[in-house]
Amino acid sequence: MADDLSRDDAVVHEQLLLARKWQPAGWKDGRMEAQGETQAKDADFLISFASPDSGPNNKILHRLKEGVLFDGKTRPVRFCTDRSLGMGVHVVPGKASQRWDPKYSNLEDPRQPGDFPNWFKHYKEAAEETKHGILILQLTESYFKFVSQVSKACRWEFGYIRKPELVHLFVDSEDGPQIVHWQDLMQDADLCSRAFGVQGASPQALQQAADIMVSESVKTDLVHETVAAAAKLVEEQEYQAWCALPLREVAYVLTRNQEKTADGIVAANELLAVYLRTGQAHKAAQLGARLLEVVEELHGPEE
Repeated sequence: MADDLSRDDAVVHEQLLLARKWQPAGWKDGRMEAQGETQAKDADFLISFASPDSGPNNKILHRLKEGVLFDGKTRPVRFCTDRSLGMGVHVVPGKASQRWDPKYSNLEDPRQPGDFPNWFKHYKEAAEETKHGILILQLTESYFKFVSQVSKACRWEFGYIRKPELVHLFVDSEDGPQIVHWQDLMQDADLCSRAFGVQGASPQALQQAADIMVSESVKTDLVHETVAAAAKLVEEQEYQAWCALPLREVAYVLTRNQEKTADGIVAANELLAVYLRTGQAHKAAQLGARLLEVVEELHGPEE
Protein backbone atom coordinates (compact mmCIF):
# COMPACT_ATOMS: atom_id res chain seq x y z
CA MET A 1 0.00 0.00 0.00
CA ALA A 2 2.70 2.48 1.00
CA ASP A 3 4.69 1.63 -2.11
CA ASP A 4 1.72 2.40 -4.37
CA LEU A 5 1.01 5.72 -2.67
CA SER A 6 4.62 6.92 -2.84
CA ARG A 7 5.61 5.57 -6.24
CA ASP A 8 4.84 8.82 -8.09
CA ASP A 9 6.87 10.95 -5.69
CA ALA A 10 10.57 10.06 -5.95
CA VAL A 11 11.54 11.92 -2.77
CA VAL A 12 8.82 10.34 -0.64
CA HIS A 13 9.51 6.91 -2.10
CA GLU A 14 13.22 7.26 -1.31
CA GLN A 15 12.41 8.27 2.27
CA LEU A 16 10.15 5.21 2.60
CA LEU A 17 12.92 2.91 1.43
CA LEU A 18 15.42 4.55 3.77
CA ALA A 19 13.05 4.27 6.70
CA ARG A 20 12.55 0.57 6.01
CA LYS A 21 16.27 0.01 5.70
CA TRP A 22 17.34 1.87 8.82
CA GLN A 23 14.33 1.72 11.13
CA PRO A 24 15.53 -0.28 14.13
CA ALA A 25 13.59 -3.26 15.44
CA GLY A 26 12.41 -1.18 18.36
CA TRP A 27 11.65 -2.72 21.72
CA LYS A 28 9.23 0.09 22.53
CA ASP A 29 6.51 -0.24 19.92
CA GLY A 30 7.39 -1.67 16.52
CA ARG A 31 7.74 -5.35 17.40
CA MET A 32 6.05 -5.29 20.78
CA GLU A 33 9.23 -6.39 22.52
CA ALA A 34 9.47 -6.18 26.27
CA GLN A 35 11.46 -3.14 27.30
CA GLY A 36 15.13 -3.75 28.00
CA GLU A 37 17.41 -1.96 30.43
CA THR A 38 19.25 1.07 29.09
CA GLN A 39 22.35 0.35 31.19
CA ALA A 40 24.11 -3.02 31.00
CA LYS A 41 25.03 -2.89 34.70
CA ASP A 42 21.32 -2.94 35.57
CA ALA A 43 20.64 -6.10 33.54
CA ASP A 44 21.05 -9.76 34.38
CA PHE A 45 21.78 -10.62 30.75
CA LEU A 46 22.61 -9.19 27.35
CA ILE A 47 20.21 -10.82 24.88
CA SER A 48 21.49 -12.67 21.82
CA PHE A 49 18.93 -13.62 19.20
CA ALA A 50 18.46 -14.04 15.45
CA SER A 51 16.06 -11.69 13.65
CA PRO A 52 14.22 -14.38 11.62
CA ASP A 53 12.80 -15.73 14.91
CA SER A 54 11.54 -12.34 16.11
CA GLY A 55 7.99 -13.54 16.88
CA PRO A 56 8.94 -16.32 19.30
CA ASN A 57 11.79 -14.18 20.64
CA ASN A 58 9.39 -11.43 21.67
CA LYS A 59 7.22 -13.92 23.56
CA ILE A 60 10.27 -15.18 25.41
CA LEU A 61 11.28 -11.63 26.36
CA HIS A 62 7.88 -11.10 27.98
CA ARG A 63 8.19 -14.42 29.82
CA LEU A 64 11.51 -13.27 31.21
CA LYS A 65 9.75 -10.25 32.66
CA GLU A 66 7.13 -12.50 34.26
CA GLY A 67 9.68 -14.80 35.85
CA VAL A 68 11.71 -17.90 34.96
CA LEU A 69 13.82 -20.43 36.85
CA PHE A 70 17.51 -19.56 37.11
CA ASP A 71 20.05 -20.94 39.58
CA GLY A 72 17.33 -22.61 41.63
CA LYS A 73 15.05 -19.57 41.96
CA THR A 74 12.06 -18.40 39.93
CA ARG A 75 12.10 -14.64 39.49
CA PRO A 76 11.71 -11.87 36.89
CA VAL A 77 14.81 -11.43 34.75
CA ARG A 78 16.14 -8.04 33.73
CA PHE A 79 17.81 -7.89 30.34
CA CYS A 80 19.27 -5.49 27.80
CA THR A 81 19.71 -5.67 24.03
CA ASP A 82 21.95 -3.79 21.64
CA ARG A 83 18.94 -1.62 20.81
CA SER A 84 17.89 -0.89 24.39
CA LEU A 85 21.48 0.15 25.13
CA GLY A 86 21.30 2.73 22.34
CA MET A 87 23.15 1.04 19.50
CA GLY A 88 20.13 1.22 17.19
CA VAL A 89 19.96 3.78 14.40
CA HIS A 90 17.91 6.92 15.14
CA VAL A 91 15.83 7.85 12.10
CA VAL A 92 15.01 11.49 11.36
CA PRO A 93 12.65 12.14 8.37
CA GLY A 94 13.73 9.06 6.44
CA LYS A 95 17.45 9.46 7.00
CA ALA A 96 19.76 7.64 9.38
CA SER A 97 21.44 10.49 11.22
CA GLN A 98 22.90 8.93 14.37
CA ARG A 99 22.66 6.15 16.91
CA TRP A 100 20.15 6.35 19.72
CA ASP A 101 23.00 6.96 22.15
CA PRO A 102 25.76 9.33 20.90
CA LYS A 103 28.48 7.21 22.53
CA TYR A 104 27.81 4.59 19.83
CA SER A 105 28.23 7.04 16.97
CA ASN A 106 31.60 5.44 16.15
CA LEU A 107 30.15 2.06 15.16
CA GLU A 108 30.64 2.72 11.46
CA ASP A 109 34.09 4.26 11.82
CA PRO A 110 36.85 2.49 9.86
CA ARG A 111 39.27 0.35 11.84
CA GLN A 112 42.84 -0.74 11.42
CA PRO A 113 43.52 -4.20 9.93
CA GLY A 114 43.49 -6.80 12.68
CA ASP A 115 41.49 -4.64 15.09
CA PHE A 116 38.07 -5.63 16.41
CA PRO A 117 35.12 -3.69 14.97
CA ASN A 118 33.75 -1.02 17.29
CA TRP A 119 30.35 -2.71 17.64
CA PHE A 120 32.02 -5.83 19.04
CA LYS A 121 34.05 -3.83 21.55
CA HIS A 122 30.83 -2.27 22.86
CA TYR A 123 29.05 -5.65 22.78
CA LYS A 124 31.81 -7.41 24.73
CA GLU A 125 31.95 -4.60 27.26
CA ALA A 126 28.18 -4.72 27.75
CA ALA A 127 28.19 -8.52 28.18
CA GLU A 128 30.83 -8.28 30.89
CA GLU A 129 29.01 -5.43 32.65
CA THR A 130 25.80 -7.45 33.10
CA LYS A 131 25.37 -9.58 36.19
CA HIS A 132 25.56 -12.93 34.41
CA GLY A 133 26.56 -12.46 30.76
CA ILE A 134 24.86 -13.41 27.48
CA LEU A 135 21.47 -15.09 27.11
CA ILE A 136 20.66 -16.91 23.85
CA LEU A 137 16.89 -16.98 23.40
CA GLN A 138 16.61 -19.84 20.92
CA LEU A 139 19.18 -22.53 20.20
CA THR A 140 17.81 -23.53 16.80
CA GLU A 141 19.35 -24.50 13.50
CA SER A 142 18.09 -21.18 12.10
CA TYR A 143 20.06 -19.35 14.82
CA PHE A 144 23.30 -20.99 13.78
CA LYS A 145 22.57 -20.68 10.07
CA PHE A 146 21.53 -17.04 10.38
CA VAL A 147 24.47 -15.92 12.44
CA SER A 148 26.99 -17.84 10.36
CA GLN A 149 25.74 -16.34 7.12
CA VAL A 150 24.68 -12.85 8.16
CA SER A 151 25.37 -11.39 11.58
CA LYS A 152 28.31 -13.56 12.74
CA ALA A 153 27.09 -13.10 16.33
CA CYS A 154 27.50 -16.74 17.33
CA ARG A 155 31.08 -16.87 16.05
CA TRP A 156 31.96 -13.64 17.82
CA GLU A 157 30.32 -14.59 21.14
CA PHE A 158 32.18 -17.87 21.44
CA GLY A 159 35.21 -17.15 19.30
CA TYR A 160 36.34 -13.81 20.64
CA ILE A 161 34.75 -13.24 24.02
CA ARG A 162 36.16 -16.70 24.82
CA LYS A 163 34.27 -17.06 28.07
CA PRO A 164 31.77 -19.94 27.74
CA GLU A 165 30.86 -19.34 31.39
CA LEU A 166 29.21 -16.08 30.30
CA VAL A 167 26.87 -17.87 27.87
CA HIS A 168 23.39 -18.98 28.93
CA LEU A 169 20.34 -20.37 27.15
CA PHE A 170 16.59 -20.02 27.60
CA VAL A 171 14.93 -23.45 27.63
CA ASP A 172 11.20 -24.16 27.83
CA SER A 173 11.67 -27.43 29.68
CA GLU A 174 9.13 -29.89 31.06
CA ASP A 175 9.48 -28.16 34.42
CA GLY A 176 8.68 -24.77 32.91
CA PRO A 177 10.78 -21.96 31.45
CA GLN A 178 14.31 -21.76 32.76
CA ILE A 179 17.71 -20.27 32.02
CA VAL A 180 20.52 -22.80 31.78
CA HIS A 181 24.27 -22.28 31.90
CA TRP A 182 25.83 -23.34 28.60
CA GLN A 183 28.28 -25.60 30.44
CA ASP A 184 25.40 -27.33 32.27
CA LEU A 185 23.51 -27.81 29.02
CA MET A 186 26.49 -29.66 27.58
CA GLN A 187 26.15 -32.26 30.34
CA ASP A 188 22.48 -33.11 29.69
CA ALA A 189 21.54 -34.69 26.36
CA ASP A 190 17.79 -34.63 27.08
CA LEU A 191 17.84 -30.96 28.07
CA CYS A 192 19.99 -30.13 25.06
CA SER A 193 17.50 -31.85 22.74
CA ARG A 194 14.66 -30.03 24.48
CA ALA A 195 16.46 -26.75 23.82
CA PHE A 196 16.02 -27.35 20.09
CA GLY A 197 12.25 -27.70 20.42
CA VAL A 198 9.96 -30.63 19.76
CA GLN A 199 11.56 -31.69 16.48
CA GLY A 200 15.09 -31.00 17.59
CA ALA A 201 18.07 -30.88 15.29
CA SER A 202 19.81 -33.92 13.89
CA PRO A 203 23.44 -34.58 14.81
CA GLN A 204 24.23 -34.69 11.10
CA ALA A 205 22.76 -31.20 10.60
CA LEU A 206 24.83 -29.79 13.45
CA GLN A 207 27.99 -31.44 12.15
CA GLN A 208 27.31 -29.91 8.75
CA ALA A 209 26.76 -26.48 10.31
CA ALA A 210 30.02 -26.81 12.21
CA ASP A 211 31.84 -27.77 9.03
CA ILE A 212 30.42 -24.69 7.30
CA MET A 213 31.60 -22.44 10.12
CA VAL A 214 35.18 -23.62 9.70
CA SER A 215 35.13 -23.82 5.91
CA GLU A 216 37.64 -21.98 3.77
CA SER A 217 35.13 -19.27 2.88
CA VAL A 218 34.40 -18.54 6.53
CA LYS A 219 38.09 -18.73 7.33
CA THR A 220 38.82 -16.07 4.75
CA ASP A 221 36.03 -13.90 6.15
CA LEU A 222 37.32 -14.27 9.71
CA VAL A 223 40.82 -13.29 8.66
CA HIS A 224 39.47 -10.05 7.25
CA GLU A 225 37.34 -9.46 10.32
CA THR A 226 39.78 -10.17 13.09
CA VAL A 227 43.43 -10.53 12.19
CA ALA A 228 45.99 -8.70 10.18
CA ALA A 229 46.80 -10.01 6.74
CA ALA A 230 50.11 -11.37 8.00
CA ALA A 231 48.59 -13.40 10.86
CA LYS A 232 50.24 -16.74 11.48
CA LEU A 233 48.39 -19.92 10.57
CA VAL A 234 48.36 -21.13 14.16
CA GLU A 235 46.55 -17.97 15.25
CA GLU A 236 43.94 -18.42 12.55
CA GLN A 237 43.41 -22.04 13.58
CA GLU A 238 42.88 -20.96 17.18
CA TYR A 239 40.20 -18.47 16.13
CA GLN A 240 38.45 -21.15 14.06
CA ALA A 241 38.44 -23.61 16.94
CA TRP A 242 36.81 -21.18 19.38
CA CYS A 243 34.19 -20.28 16.79
CA ALA A 244 33.35 -23.92 16.08
CA LEU A 245 33.30 -24.91 19.78
CA PRO A 246 29.56 -24.41 20.50
CA LEU A 247 28.44 -26.41 17.48
CA ARG A 248 30.89 -29.23 18.14
CA GLU A 249 29.68 -29.41 21.75
CA VAL A 250 26.03 -29.51 20.74
CA ALA A 251 26.65 -32.15 18.06
CA TYR A 252 28.46 -34.31 20.61
CA VAL A 253 25.76 -33.99 23.26
CA LEU A 254 23.05 -34.92 20.76
CA THR A 255 24.94 -38.13 19.87
CA ARG A 256 25.77 -39.14 23.44
CA ASN A 257 23.15 -41.90 23.40
CA GLN A 258 24.68 -43.07 20.12
CA GLU A 259 28.31 -42.96 21.20
CA LYS A 260 28.98 -46.46 19.87
CA THR A 261 27.85 -45.52 16.37
CA ALA A 262 29.87 -43.95 13.58
CA ASP A 263 28.12 -40.59 14.11
CA GLY A 264 28.88 -40.66 17.82
CA ILE A 265 32.55 -41.47 17.35
CA VAL A 266 32.94 -38.78 14.69
CA ALA A 267 31.28 -36.18 16.94
CA ALA A 268 33.55 -37.10 19.85
CA ASN A 269 36.67 -36.94 17.68
CA GLU A 270 35.70 -33.54 16.30
CA LEU A 271 35.05 -32.11 19.77
CA LEU A 272 38.26 -33.58 21.15
CA ALA A 273 40.23 -31.84 18.40
CA VAL A 274 38.53 -28.52 19.17
CA TYR A 275 39.27 -28.88 22.89
CA LEU A 276 42.95 -29.38 22.07
CA ARG A 277 43.07 -26.38 19.73
CA THR A 278 41.44 -24.14 22.33
CA GLY A 279 43.86 -25.19 25.06
CA GLN A 280 41.32 -27.16 27.12
CA ALA A 281 43.63 -30.10 27.78
CA HIS A 282 41.72 -31.44 30.80
CA LYS A 283 38.45 -31.68 28.88
CA ALA A 284 40.27 -33.23 25.93
CA ALA A 285 41.83 -35.86 28.20
CA GLN A 286 38.47 -36.76 29.76
CA LEU A 287 36.78 -37.04 26.38
CA GLY A 288 39.72 -38.99 24.96
CA ALA A 289 39.54 -41.50 27.80
CA ARG A 290 35.83 -42.06 27.21
CA LEU A 291 36.38 -42.37 23.46
CA LEU A 292 39.07 -45.00 24.08
CA GLU A 293 36.65 -46.97 26.29
CA VAL A 294 34.02 -46.91 23.54
CA VAL A 295 36.46 -48.08 20.88
CA GLU A 296 37.73 -50.90 23.12
CA GLU A 297 34.16 -51.99 23.87
CA LEU A 298 33.47 -52.16 20.14
CA HIS A 299 36.71 -53.67 18.89
CA GLY A 300 38.56 -54.89 21.95
CA PRO A 301 41.79 -53.50 23.42
CA GLU A 302 44.82 -53.13 21.21
CA GLU A 303 47.34 -55.95 21.44
